[in-house]
Amino acid sequence: MTFLFRISLNNPIFVLMTLSEIKLGESAIITSILNNEFTLKLVEIGFYENKMLTVEAKSLGSDPICVSLGNSKIMLRDKEAKSVIVRKCDNKM
Repeated sequence: MTFLFRISLNNPIFVLMTLSEIKLGESAIITSILNNEFTLKLVEIGFYENKMLTVEAKSLGSDPICVSLGNSKIMLRDKEAKSVIVRKCDNKM
């Protein structure tokens, strides 16, 4: 699930995607969390809008994935990662 958005005429288009679509080593900023059975769990472990994270490791089937969020490393299943909507960023944490 990938979305294109234009913020203003001065800003370039940026792409929104799920956390599961971010490649190994890439950083992203959380833009929203889908409202489903994982929402409360994700918020409780620190997934908030505008927080930056980095994908640290992925298994062969990309399930689970390991992300750095602040000073923590968190393992997420693919279903949980698909609940987190992010946009790529160039900065590494």
